[in-house]
Amino acid sequence: MSEPMFPHLDISQTNYSVKPVSGPSSSYNVNSTFGRGYREIIQGDGSVNYFCEICSLMVTTLGSLQKHMNALHKSARLLPYICPVCEHGFFSPSGMESHRLVHIRGRKYECGICGYRFNYKHHLKRHEMSVHKL
Repeated sequence: MSEPMFPHLDISQTNYSVKPVSGPSSSYNVNSTFGRGYREIIQGDGSVNYFCEICSLMVTTLGSLQKHMNALHKSARLLPYICPVCEHGFFSPSGMESHRLVHIRGRKYECGICGYRFNYKHHLKRHEMSVHKL
């Protein structure tokens, strides 16, 4: 009988079931973030894949996994700090605090051409350049 692939992990500490990862066990290392719903898998060639512990999806970028988790597994968000107003997620409390000011002060930068409003001046500039070709 073979030993468990991850004997040091206590799966009773999570709400998710662990599903097997395909591939030979010698070709990758796993950095587990148990309780967050995903694992970072470092392949033998150094490339990194991200594995959803909820549905076994394997993707190549953390951003793709974040989109997947937020779309399909809303209760298992990868971003631990969630804005209570709009549910936007952040990696750090300082990121969420900066974002919170958007809700407090409103959108004070207005496009002089179409009237669309922005929270940040650089968003207005980007809009003017891409939409109005200024």
